[in-house]
Formats: sequence, C-alpha cells, structure tokens
Amino acid sequence: GPASGSKDLEVATEKILPILSTWHTGEIDENATAADRVFAMLLCARVLILKQFVQHVPVNTGATLARRRWVLAQVLLPSLNFQDEDLFVRVLWTLRSADTQIMRSIIASTLSELTTNRNDLFPEGSWTPLFVVIDEGQVAADNLKEYFRSDIGTDMHPILREMYRFFLNTQLFTGFILSGTGLSMKMVKDAVGSVSAKNAAGSGTRVFTDIGRFTRDDSSQLDYIRRYLTLSDNNSDRRLLEHMVYWFSGRHRLTASLIELFICLENVPRHRVLTSFAERLTGFKVTDAIELEDDEPPI
Repeated sequence: GPASGSKDLEVATEKILPILSTWHTGEIDENATAADRVFAMLLCARVLILKQFVQHVPVNTGATLARRRWVLAQVLLPSLNFQDEDLFVRVLWTLRSADTQIMRSIIASTLSELTTNRNDLFPEGSWTPLFVVIDEGQVAADNLKEYFRSDIGTDMHPILREMYRFFLNTQLFTGFILSGTGLSMKMVKDAVGSVSAKNAAGSGTRVFTDIGRFTRDDSSQLDYIRRYLTLSDNNSDRRLLEHMVYWFSGRHRLTASLIELFICLENVPRHRVLTSFAERLTGFKVTDAIELEDDEPPI
C-alpha cells in the first residue's frame, strides 16, 4: 500500500527539479542551485500550511496536543475536494515560479511570527527548538547520486546531502531526525558528514537516527504496546493487539502514532480507529474486525 505522509519530496525531486532552468545534467555545478530552489519550495509549503494550522488551533489547546495534531496532519494527509494530490503537493506546485531568496525570507519571518505570537503553543517563544524530520531517508540517500559534486575533489553524493546542507544553512533548526527502512549509518555519514564538519564551528546542530524500531523475531512490539495501553484478557482486547501487530508489523512510528491516538482521546472506539488508520495508510478495505466495531460508538 502507499506510504504514510506527503509525496511532496518525490514530486519536488522527480517532477519539478528536472524542469528547472538551473538544472543541467551536464553542468553539475549548477545543480546545487536547482536543488536549493526545490528545497525552499518544500519548506515554504510546509511553513505556509503550518501557519494556517496554527491560526485555526483554539487558544489554550496546549502545545503537546497541538503538536500531535500537526504530526497527524502530515501523516493522515488532508486533500482538496478528494483529489489525488495531497495539500502539501498542491501548495508545492503553486511555488514553482517563486524566487529562492524570497521563499527563504518568507520561511524565516513566518516561523518567527508563529513562535513569537502563540506563546500557548510555543512557550519558549523565538527560542523554541525546531527540528526537521526526513522520513524514508534511504530513498533520498540513494537518489541522484551522479548529479551533485562534493565540495572537495571529484566525488559525487546523493540528493540527501544537498537537502541536509540546505536546511542546515537556513540556521533555523536545532536538529535533524533521519529515519527510514534500511537507512544505514554509512548512508547518513556519507550524506551529512562533510557538511557537518564544514559547519561545525558554533553550529550545535545535531542529527538523530536512532528513533526506535521493532524486530520481527521477538516480542518487542507486543511489549511496547502493552507498556502504554491497558489491555485485558477479553476477546476485544486480544483481537485489538493481534490487529495492531498484524497491520503495523515492525513499524515503530505508526504503532506509536496509533497508541497516541488511543491515549489522547477519551473513550475512543479503538477498533474503528485502528481500521480507519490502517485503511488510510494502506489503501486496503479492512474487514477483519467488523463485529467488534459494531459494538463501539462512531468515531
């Protein structure tokens, strides 16, 4: 089934990047300029949508709940009039003619405005630490390897390094979280190592890659679920546990997101929520708990 999250990075690098006038497959030195532009588009689109999101969050919602909702909005994507493209992709396309420096200015001023004016959501104000999360990082670590030259020598590197360099140079972020199936430490080192060394003086920016994972040959996922959810030995809870492990086998982030939904919503109909969550992420019609859903209230 489809992966969770927007396809904006895929669209930016596979559809928009090749049509930019500064993208020349035979003139490698200019490709970094084109990459900067698409990454400015990506970040600007996210920030503009974040601004709308924050403006519609009721006062005194609470920072933790608002952050959870923002994460879910990026996983369970809103779309416009049931069109195939998600909201992030739609906004991304509208920025394809924008100037890179203007977009960078919009990004910085908008984030400053949000963190300064909504103290209920950003208690630390302009000092609020912000992080970039790059999921499925192994894809970016393996793409377009022959189009970007290293700062030193003639070695080539993938587009993940250009992405990291751009975000680092904005000086807006405290750290970076890189995750993905099969994302090796060598991939991470190749992508961010030389950039980090070059910008090490006074940077203080950190890169996180260990965000948790489950293995398929032990009980780590079951133990994790039981740690946070109170489950009895009745049929409903046994089936719930079985379905969580079945639909999200080995998937730490999705399991954690589902558990958060269960915890933060009072009297949540767990089977209905699990079914809706799984259907949205996989595209499959889930029918293996219909009789249990019938015993629950609507979502």
